[in-house]
Amino acid sequence: LKPGDLIFVEGEYTSPRSKPQKYKLVHVEVFLGGPTGEQTIGARHQRGVIRLHDSYKYESKNYEITNYYFRSLEPWLRGELECAHPADWVARDSGALSGCAGCELADAAGKRSIFDSSGADEEQGAGGDDEGEDDEARGHARVEPFGASGESGGGEAPVFFVEKGNGWKLVAQALERRGWRRLPFEYGFRTHGWQLKWVQQRRDIDYLALENQQQQQQQGQGQVQAQLVNHLPNNLVITSKLGLLETLRLKFGLGSMPDWFPESYRLDLPSDCARLLKRHSELAAAGAAGAASCVADCGEEVVWILKPSGSNCGKGIRLVASAAELRTECFGAAPGDEIEAGQKEEDQGPRKADTAAPPPAPSFPPAETIHQGLSGAESSLVAVALPESPVRGSAVAAARKLSPETEPALASTASTATSTAASAASASEAAAVRSVAVAQLYLTNPLLLEGRKFDMRVYGLIARAAPGKFLFYMYREGYARLSLVPYSFTADLEDRFAHLTNASVQKQHAAYASGREDSLWSFRRLEADLVKRGLCPLGWATDPNFQGQGGGQGGGEGLLAQMRLIMSSVADAARQEGRLKRKSGFFDLLGFDLIVDHQLKCKLLEVNTNPALHLDNRVLEDLLPRVVDDALELVLENHETDFKRPLVQPAASGDGAPEAGGQPEAAGASTALEAGGFELLIDEANNFTWAP
Repeated sequence: LKPGDLIFVEGEYTSPRSKPQKYKLVHVEVFLGGPTGEQTIGARHQRGVIRLHDSYKYESKNYEITNYYFRSLEPWLRGELECAHPADWVARDSGALSGCAGCELADAAGKRSIFDSSGADEEQGAGGDDEGEDDEARGHARVEPFGASGESGGGEAPVFFVEKGNGWKLVAQALERRGWRRLPFEYGFRTHGWQLKWVQQRRDIDYLALENQQQQQQQGQGQVQAQLVNHLPNNLVITSKLGLLETLRLKFGLGSMPDWFPESYRLDLPSDCARLLKRHSELAAAGAAGAASCVADCGEEVVWILKPSGSNCGKGIRLVASAAELRTECFGAAPGDEIEAGQKEEDQGPRKADTAAPPPAPSFPPAETIHQGLSGAESSLVAVALPESPVRGSAVAAARKLSPETEPALASTASTATSTAASAASASEAAAVRSVAVAQLYLTNPLLLEGRKFDMRVYGLIARAAPGKFLFYMYREGYARLSLVPYSFTADLEDRFAHLTNASVQKQHAAYASGREDSLWSFRRLEADLVKRGLCPLGWATDPNFQGQGGGQGGGEGLLAQMRLIMSSVADAARQEGRLKRKSGFFDLLGFDLIVDHQLKCKLLEVNTNPALHLDNRVLEDLLPRVVDDALELVLENHETDFKRPLVQPAASGDGAPEAGGQPEAAGASTALEAGGFELLIDEANNFTWAP
């Protein structure tokens, strides 16, 4: 073998639930040789992380390895290989490319080459921010790609690719009603031959290839078609906890954040950690004194909710009320406690990596404010860390992990501290990105429905992201997600079923199967419950033109007005502060999560990319098809001038078309304030931004 050649691994799964891989090939690595003569590079054990391995030999917990195949790349590069299983390739590609302009490739490998992608989807789950049941299992129609039956579909109809998983059938059906044709799943790796691509993760979009094709189109080279993709490349600036916090800080300033965003601090910045501890002491003292302001904000006890920046599905989230535990989160465990602290973190399970670089640090408060209340060693390390790049927890935690014996020297010698902190930061850089977390003031007195805590999922759409043409819409309907157990703040803070309303958490409850239908409420049902209890006037949650009557509970702004303010502010901050990468062809359907307090005031919890589109409930079966259909209508209509063929065809009646919602009456959606269920909040081309 030469470096660059391939080693294929043959194996059989030990679990009968695992679907066998095609040809029993379960893994492949690239041969390097290296100092051991057997060194390879590859991603083992489904972790998705590429690493160097001293040897190609290894053991797996999921399958028993039966053989290794060593294959040179040279014959393949010279074009001398023949397909060993031609019947399989014919079955996958027969008729798939008929009538598809630009689809000249004769044989299309799967997304994972010879490895069957459908098995991987079933085993790992393909879900958005919440996992859900397969639509087909609930009796929804099957959607076939064009060419699957050998028919070409004919004509010059535009072509789309949608990745299997997370409500893909809603996307496919909406586009097919408009005369579009779907590429088979095997063609996900292609960078041409399609006009729209809808995938779950940004990593499945080749943004560099898109940019090159846009340049060719602008230069009038060839027959290059414009292409649409459903994610902005750096949407983490609002869809990660850390990115959202920094985007809002840049817009509003560190000391003047809006009251609809929970008080928040970064656990990777020593300055933020110091301010967090100081604020906790202030709120605790005010609460003990019975100050009305504290009781309104945080109840009788001060609690913080800790959220890993890049995770979803409620992973890694926990509540903390102890000043000592907050200090440990900020500045690491005391010397001698490293094993216990490490074990606790491991027990919480792996945390999803935030693949973006940490956002820029905010301006720091005066040094005397930062150091107040810190120990001598901690204060010295904070001084060293500012204003350097953040590390896990703080420079304190990194230095303690490096060597507990260095702490006295760090407190007394600035130069030693600088050297040690820099060394620790360098060694912990990757872990720092993965472990960045945010602490938010926990709302202990939320509005309840039938005694249960709830939050709300609503939808925002970046319909166009090109410079000077930014378009952002809000969908007027959403739904409430209720916990399955009654809420009581005096209950155990570790009771995730009472405190976390995320569906991925609630479905782990024993009563989820029987209570699923009652765990999601429409806005109409939510409003009816509140009206019946005398908590709000009719129309508070459903009337776009609701006007508060003044005075008393429910006399303020309606739900939709608060949604407009929150969602337009977030989108405006992302575009105006230069945070989002903006190119023609980008769009993004986003899920905004809101919570309502006992005074009917909304607060923003987070923004989600790839929001769950599973039809798990009658409420979702009614709502989500309309959300997807209206979103695609807006995207296609506002990008049609970029293409050389019509993108919007009259949607067929029946055949699964959404019964409610409808299409925009105006020909130009960018100038219409309403489009289906969406309402325009920002139209950059016409200098329009929603304002109260």
